[in-house]
Amino acid sequence: MGAITAACVVSCLRPEVPCEPAVVEHVRCQATDQLCLVFRNDMIPKFQVRRLLVVLDHSVVFNEAREMSRSDHVIFAGAAEPGEHLVQTLLQMTTKGGSHYEARSSHTFELAAGSPGPDRSITVAYEHPSDHIEERPALRYIDPPALPPQRPMTIWVSSKSGDIALDGRPSDLDEVARALDSLAKDRSADGKIKK
Repeated sequence: MGAITAACVVSCLRPEVPCEPAVVEHVRCQATDQLCLVFRNDMIPKFQVRRLLVVLDHSVVFNEAREMSRSDHVIFAGAAEPGEHLVQTLLQMTTKGGSHYEARSSHTFELAAGSPGPDRSITVAYEHPSDHIEERPALRYIDPPALPPQRPMTIWVSSKSGDIALDGRPSDLDEVARALDSLAKDRSADGKIKK
């Protein structure tokens, strides 16, 4: 008996173990993207996502009728103009008992001009506390703040003369120290550096 035949016989003898289908993501956020839309499934196991439809600025960017695991899913990554954008979401779910539920929502957000990397807008499916089960599936949005691009700072010190230049201008150690302190304060306000 061959290995494949033996594996088939063994698999027929074991009881079937239910498992979630593998999630194959086709979209990834790249550093060159201006916008990434992410769907996060935080629903309790009682609710199974069956369909997700996402419309960005009146164009369908995601429409899949499949079960979605309880994790983050990148549903759009690409170019987008700076300014205000509209995301509309339709989420359809079922329970293990066969009941059908849906949540609909719209959200506007601002895309910053000149952002250093992709801005992210995260749609979260969660269970809203309610006595009525039909009101429990809900959507909320998380828009991490877009950070303005940080201006690069160049400090040059001559190994021969010891001359110092800050951003191409002759400078001294006190001016360089003030510039570095200012940069550290700016970044700690953005939450990037914590002292």
